[in-house]
Amino acid sequence: MYREENRVAEELAKEGARQSLLEETTLLEVPPVYAIEAVQTDTLGTTFV
Repeated sequence: MYREENRVAEELAKEGARQSLLEETTLLEVPPVYAIEAVQTDTLGTTFV
Protein backbone atom coordinates (compact mmCIF):
# COMPACT_ATOMS: atom_id res chain seq x y z
CA MET A 1 0.00 0.00 0.00
CA TYR A 2 1.39 3.36 -0.99
CA ARG A 3 1.46 6.19 1.54
CA GLU A 4 -1.01 8.15 -0.58
CA GLU A 5 -3.52 5.32 -0.17
CA ASN A 6 -3.57 5.57 3.62
CA ARG A 7 -4.06 9.19 4.60
CA VAL A 8 -4.92 8.28 8.20
CA ALA A 9 -1.49 6.73 8.73
CA GLU A 10 0.11 9.74 7.06
CA GLU A 11 -1.76 12.24 9.28
CA LEU A 12 -0.93 10.27 12.44
CA ALA A 13 2.74 10.06 11.44
CA LYS A 14 2.90 13.81 10.80
CA GLU A 15 1.40 14.58 14.19
CA GLY A 16 3.71 12.09 15.90
CA ALA A 17 6.72 13.77 14.30
CA ARG A 18 5.58 17.14 15.68
CA GLN A 19 5.41 15.87 19.25
CA SER A 20 8.37 15.57 21.56
CA LEU A 21 10.07 12.20 21.80
CA LEU A 22 9.86 12.53 25.59
CA GLU A 23 6.06 12.39 25.67
CA GLU A 24 4.18 9.26 26.62
CA THR A 25 2.57 6.93 24.09
CA THR A 26 -1.00 7.89 23.23
CA LEU A 27 -3.66 5.30 22.44
CA LEU A 28 -6.59 6.64 20.43
CA GLU A 29 -10.08 5.18 20.73
CA VAL A 30 -11.57 7.54 18.15
CA PRO A 31 -9.89 9.41 15.29
CA PRO A 32 -8.38 12.73 16.35
CA VAL A 33 -9.94 15.87 14.88
CA TYR A 34 -7.03 16.44 12.49
CA ALA A 35 -7.53 12.99 10.92
CA ILE A 36 -11.33 12.83 10.53
CA GLU A 37 -11.28 13.92 6.87
CA ALA A 38 -8.57 11.34 6.16
CA VAL A 39 -10.66 8.60 7.82
CA GLN A 40 -13.60 9.51 5.60
CA THR A 41 -11.57 9.52 2.38
CA ASP A 42 -9.81 6.26 3.28
CA THR A 43 -13.19 4.66 4.02
CA LEU A 44 -14.43 5.73 0.59
CA GLY A 45 -11.28 4.42 -1.07
CA THR A 46 -10.33 7.82 -2.49
CA THR A 47 -6.72 7.91 -3.74
CA PHE A 48 -4.65 11.08 -3.64
CA VAL A 49 -1.45 11.37 -5.62
